[in-house]
Amino acid sequence: MDKLQSISNSIKRLPENDVARILSILEQIEQKELELDNFINKKKNISAGYETYNSCEEMIEKLERLDDSFRTAQDEKRIDIGMQAAKIAIGINNWRKAINILGELRKDDLWERLSSKKKALISKNLGIALTKRHRKQYEQYETGRSFLEEAIELDPEDADAVASLGGTWKSIDDDLAYKYYKDSLKIDPANPYPLVNVLIYEIRKKNDLQLINKRKKTIRDAIQKRKEQAEQFIDIPWSYYDLGTLHLLLGDEENCVNYYLMAIKLSPDAWMIKTTYDTLNLLNNLPETLLNFKLIKSILLLGIGFHIKRNEPEDISIFGLVVEGLKDLGFEVRDQNLKSPLLIITGGIKYFEEKVRDLETNFIKALKDFKGMVSSGFLKYGIRDFIETITNALHLEKNSPYLLSKLDIIQFWFDVLNSDLSIVDIKLIGINGGRMSSLEYRMAIAFGIQVGIIKKSGRMASEFPNDPLWKEIVVNPQNQIPFRLYKLVENSQESIEDFMHSKFFKQLDNENLRLLVIQKAEGVPIYSKFFSNIPFQAELISGLITAIQDLSKEMGFGRVPIIPCEDGYFSATYFKNQDIIILFSFFQKPSDTLEKKIELFTKKCEEDLGAILREHAQNMQEYLGGPEMDDLLSDIFGSEIL
Repeated sequence: MDKLQSISNSIKRLPENDVARILSILEQIEQKELELDNFINKKKNISAGYETYNSCEEMIEKLERLDDSFRTAQDEKRIDIGMQAAKIAIGINNWRKAINILGELRKDDLWERLSSKKKALISKNLGIALTKRHRKQYEQYETGRSFLEEAIELDPEDADAVASLGGTWKSIDDDLAYKYYKDSLKIDPANPYPLVNVLIYEIRKKNDLQLINKRKKTIRDAIQKRKEQAEQFIDIPWSYYDLGTLHLLLGDEENCVNYYLMAIKLSPDAWMIKTTYDTLNLLNNLPETLLNFKLIKSILLLGIGFHIKRNEPEDISIFGLVVEGLKDLGFEVRDQNLKSPLLIITGGIKYFEEKVRDLETNFIKALKDFKGMVSSGFLKYGIRDFIETITNALHLEKNSPYLLSKLDIIQFWFDVLNSDLSIVDIKLIGINGGRMSSLEYRMAIAFGIQVGIIKKSGRMASEFPNDPLWKEIVVNPQNQIPFRLYKLVENSQESIEDFMHSKFFKQLDNENLRLLVIQKAEGVPIYSKFFSNIPFQAELISGLITAIQDLSKEMGFGRVPIIPCEDGYFSATYFKNQDIIILFSFFQKPSDTLEKKIELFTKKCEEDLGAILREHAQNMQEYLGGPEMDDLLSDIFGSEIL
């Protein structure tokens, strides 16, 4: 208890109850000194052992370190570091960085002495980066293509290089693209990327779907390979796109749509969705024997449109092509006068009758302060009457489209896409339901809508969370990062209310964040941000910061372990000279990934905002944040944190 006695003066001015609570917290810290030692050793071991990437931010930080080392390294070590850095840059679509590094490697004095395999790998990656970055700049695109050709000359057995070269001719010279895809397939017969393209080209050229029967075994082998890759999050989203196309060719509409929707959900850029759409357009002249081609193409078009609406609203030209494409497929541009915020309720009530009265009551109570519009989804099994009861009780405006088929569902989402609604102002709640409702759930998730499923409401709402592809929480097996596809909602007023009013975080780490406080180490807070609407006992902050600071100094360590308390957990980090402290509050013990993000946030905060924060601290002024802080938080934790 010596340490507790030595800092008792720091909190003696607090009310007696708060003093007791803080001392209780510090006693828990005293008992966890061994845990602290383990924590320090763990951090040392991370830097000494094999590194894995737990987030895009980690990859960016690793790329920066490798880039610095690349500038000073010499001989073979410089080549190896450069190749590793370029690989990471390509992995995060930083084409410019990859091009710069790989270009320097080709100019290195050691270039001529490198093995053919290394030269081929460098040339292939440079070719891929150039053709990805300069899709609309002819000269640079041609240069990238020439590097791919060089890579193939150096290593003729690299099926990926040959297929990538084929991709550069797609929609430019389809016959030449087909030749390269076929050459790639000769090297690796079960490679899904060239296989899909070869099949599409052959079916189109001969206008004969019977060609699929001749390659069924190869197709099934490719499906198995892509499934294994998808399960390990390898080559995402392309693994899912290929799975969708391969099932399309086999006549399996359900799996085709399922995989395409997951691919759309996991696509960071709209052009990825458009690439698959353009590939399917090659089959436009085929008869309608190829599944419900209209449905599948319209889903891809909606995926492009919602991606642009959500992430790239300035890209008007592509959005216009989406609208025209859907009109060409027979869908109408309609003004449904949709209002914001919009709550879509879909599913069924017929097989959930014993709980309907409770559900109606809970919805009415949870939506008592809701000031938007309620829309019904698929119309079977009494969902329309359920919505009628709720909207009448609360005098809410409702929209009741007649969704009786899959194409009706497409038209509804086309209406939403064409509206002035912001994606963040749309939520969908699923109750019970069958296959059509399941399609609505998956489409909404893929398009970036916040989706809640009423737990244990039966049929598809109960089966959906058990689908290996559409679990509520998905974990990337390569880096163990969990992310939320949708939210399971209890049949209770509190749970429905929480879904409607609380921020929907896809990253579970972000859902754990409660409060951020930045302050002068000896002074009052200069910046604070609440991440949750749940009340927080702010009177504890000052005493905790003082106690943490004194404990940290006595232990001679600038970073304290995670501190448990009855309100959750705390952590504290410092600027290098310990003049500024950053305190985070959590609902639960933070993951290792979240701890690393906080350390990175502290580092970047000092680098980017240190001067302005110190100025405000010195003048005892509150820092209100602004674009600089928003950009920093977004870069580290994702834009959903704002």
